[in-house]
Amino acid sequence: MENPARGLSKIKVVQKPSDYFTEKEFDRIVETCGIIANGTKLRALVLLMRWSGLRVEDAVTLERSKMNDDGQVFFYQAKTGTPVHPYT
Repeated sequence: MENPARGLSKIKVVQKPSDYFTEKEFDRIVETCGIIANGTKLRALVLLMRWSGLRVEDAVTLERSKMNDDGQVFFYQAKTGTPVHPYT
C-alpha cells in the first residue's frame, strides 16, 4: 500500500512574537484585578509577572527562598533552565 503522506512537504510555521501590553492596557488589567474575587493575590501575581518577566507557571511556583531581603529575585526558567534576570 502506498503512503499518501509521502508526497507532502515539510510544514513551515511562522510565529509572530507576542508584544507587550500598552500602558493603558496594563493599567486596565491591574484595575480589573481589584474587581475579581481575591483580587489582592491576583494583582500581586500580575505585578510579579510584569516586573520579573516570569511566565505564569514560573510565577505561581516561585518560592520565597528565591527572593532576597530587598525583594529581588534570581532564578532559572522551569522549561528551559535559562537564567532569568528581572528588572531592577
